[in-house]
Amino acid sequence: MEKRSKRKIGVRAAVVAGVAAAMIIGAGGGAVSAALITSAKIKDNTIQSRDIRNGTIKAVDVAPDSIPGGDLRNGTVTGADVANGSISSADLGPNARTYWVAGRADGTLDRSSGAGISVAKVNTGRYDVTLPAGVDVGDCGIFAARGRAANFNGTVGFVSASPNYLNLPNRVWVETWNSGAAHTDADFYLLVDC
Repeated sequence: MEKRSKRKIGVRAAVVAGVAAAMIIGAGGGAVSAALITSAKIKDNTIQSRDIRNGTIKAVDVAPDSIPGGDLRNGTVTGADVANGSISSADLGPNARTYWVAGRADGTLDRSSGAGISVAKVNTGRYDVTLPAGVDVGDCGIFAARGRAANFNGTVGFVSASPNYLNLPNRVWVETWNSGAAHTDADFYLLVDC
């Protein structure tokens, strides 16, 4: 009986030793593999999204300006993602701005919100206002008021503004009348909010 017990103990010891050795080799093998594969040994453009565990890449892992806007999914950037004061009107499309025009009774431009804006008198009390190319005033809010262009103080009379004059997207038709509802030349102020 003693021989049998000693033999069982020997077999069990050998099995335990084998398992332990396998675990040590397996653990060491992984460490050796990690030490052998470096970024220098990975071919450029071979790592794919499926090779990266979700949530493992953080903002500190991405170089500034390395992700172009075309790579972002629509609707993923919100106001909370943009630093205050980091976007100017030059960064916005033409239909994401506010334009203003102070026009004179003689059809000249007194002042405006920027380049590409002009005023032309077409007839008595009728003006063609042109905004920069690319603007579609049909998608904008339009407000007009009569007054002195150099020192705005509303005068008695009426004014109207209509978008898309001559079916052109960047044109506004402005008309001015006196208190008797007759067309009259008058200074006006136009605000177009897109």
